[in-house]
Amino acid sequence: MLHKIKILIVSNFILEYEKIKEILNPLNCFSLDYTNKLKFNGANYDFIILDLDSIGEYKVKGVLDEFIKNNYKSKTILISSIEKSTLITSAEKLDNITILPKSTLKDNLIDSIYELIIQDIEFI
Repeated sequence: MLHKIKILIVSNFILEYEKIKEILNPLNCFSLDYTNKLKFNGANYDFIILDLDSIGEYKVKGVLDEFIKNNYKSKTILISSIEKSTLITSAEKLDNITILPKSTLKDNLIDSIYELIIQDIEFI
């Protein structure tokens, strides 16, 4: 049996977790967990999906710097609503992070996860 890909969804909104779960669960290759806390040990996860809408605009840069420092082993996908484009703009400067607007999440989340997996395979 193949190892399931472990993903942690970080959001203040349980509905975001439910949406992501609805997208990924039918594939039966992901193990999903949820937290609403920004400070946690993400070392046991292959991916962390961070909902930027959970962070106040004025705190996003500091929070992202700390988040990435503490979870450098996990691939990170940031999600944000289109209305919060300033959050996306400030985060785009970070290397090795995927940023997805919530409006395209259903269409792009699976592709983004697999692209990140393939990048890892290419470096082996």
